[in-house]
Amino acid sequence: MWAQAPTKNYAQRLVELTAASHPELEVLAMHVTAPGSADNTIIATNVARILGHKSDEDDIQVMSTNVPLAAPAKAKGLFEVLVPLRDVSGRTIGTLGMVFRSKQADHADKFLGSPNRNSFVETGHGNKFLQSGNELRDQLQNVIPSIDTLFEPFIVVASPGDNLAMRLTMKALSHHPDLWVLAFHVTPPAEKVNRIIAINVPKFLGAASEEVEEQLSKNGNTLLEAFPKTHRMETHVPLRAVDGSLIGTLATVYLWQKETDAADMLARTIALRDELQKEIPSLSALVERPQ
Repeated sequence: MWAQAPTKNYAQRLVELTAASHPELEVLAMHVTAPGSADNTIIATNVARILGHKSDEDDIQVMSTNVPLAAPAKAKGLFEVLVPLRDVSGRTIGTLGMVFRSKQADHADKFLGSPNRNSFVETGHGNKFLQSGNELRDQLQNVIPSIDTLFEPFIVVASPGDNLAMRLTMKALSHHPDLWVLAFHVTPPAEKVNRIIAINVPKFLGAASEEVEEQLSKNGNTLLEAFPKTHRMETHVPLRAVDGSLIGTLATVYLWQKETDAADMLARTIALRDELQKEIPSLSALVERPQ
């Protein structure tokens, strides 16, 4: 049942989150050769109709040479930038394609026929677009541990047979799009093992909790962990039922760009926990599935 749940890959979630925070982007697309595939394709984009399309020569050239391309798009008021897509180690794993909306691009028509697609950049007119493209790529690089990570699935919709915890997880994620992972760690009634009863990462669903989660579920403490190499911030807060009783731990993962985000992310997790508490009658209700 869990394998059949609707999912999106890591790359698609990353593209959607990025595009939502950059209104100047008309198009954002990741061109990558998936492990085991012979073709370089668009594995993630904010334009649904081009998802899965094969990459063209320019896209492949940028990945192969590590040299960006930039030029006015055919449509007026748009400017296209292609830059090498890299993982956190700096390894090139594909091409990041962007189309920017800008009035500056309206004055670029005379460059459309140039045999050198970088001619607009070389004159100085396109530096703004190329710089923006590089900055955006660098932000994404911080949260891409490897090419394999881009294909990891995330559950995005609750299934009819899901327990209350899983339904609450999907609801919370739909209301908080910047929340990367949400997990409920509890020891179900009549069981002895503290485990993950709800999470949007299918490979961890049902897994036994780590020792730290088990201890937090008992003592009600809060824990904040930062992982600078992959720009992740994990928070762990006590999970309570509506009567205030301690029933487990709520864990979140956020992607972050600077360490000063930590206090804000912890505050958001606590606020989310308080929202969820109002909808949790008891531990048994949290784990029960619809009949």
